[in-house]
Amino acid sequence: MSSVQNPVVSMLFQICMLYILSGKGAYSLSCTLCIIEGSIECVGESVSCPQGLICSTSSTEITRFDGLIYYNVRKYCGDPGRCDRMAHSTYTNYKSLEVITCCDTENCTGPVPTWPKYNTEPNGLTCPTCAYPGFDCLAKDTIQCIGKEEKCFTQTEYHQGLWQGNVQTMRGCSTESHCKFGNWSMRRQDFSIESRITCSFPNSGNSQSFSFFLIGLCLVLIHIYLEQK
Repeated sequence: MSSVQNPVVSMLFQICMLYILSGKGAYSLSCTLCIIEGSIECVGESVSCPQGLICSTSSTEITRFDGLIYYNVRKYCGDPGRCDRMAHSTYTNYKSLEVITCCDTENCTGPVPTWPKYNTEPNGLTCPTCAYPGFDCLAKDTIQCIGKEEKCFTQTEYHQGLWQGNVQTMRGCSTESHCKFGNWSMRRQDFSIESRITCSFPNSGNSQSFSFFLIGLCLVLIHIYLEQK
């Protein structure tokens, strides 16, 4: 057998290796891209997802304190590690429950979400709360956190259409998962939506009471000290 390689075969081999290593030969899934408020279903265009992402659906059930319930839905190319997850938040007069479902076939739709029951008992934590049509809101009130809500969040959503945009900022209590999933963006030819979230630790009602006790005790001791002089 000749030890001299055919130059044409060698060149084709190098081209194939470059093609594979560049990732262009990898399979890319097509998924529906859409977002709608006030409905449990949305229809949109098919887009080619980046390699490794699959078809994801974020379904959100929003309950107003007077009992009114409505839904928001977002379909997008998502991280498989975020499938079958739940996130919960409470702000001003609303409770929000998000369920993420996924599927991995062409232009598929994830399973219809089941809305799990969650603990709505106050957990002793409080957070500043507000909602404002702008990039920030000044919280004049606090809200009691419930269940597994152990973070205070500030979330801003910016919607930009062909002719105008609008901004909404919310503050309140949330689960850790809401903090993880709250940063996202979606872009199409006619609009773009971007959500940004920051989270911090809430105030504990018990720790606040203890702080007030210490302050009161210090004031009493100062008063006694001054009386003795």
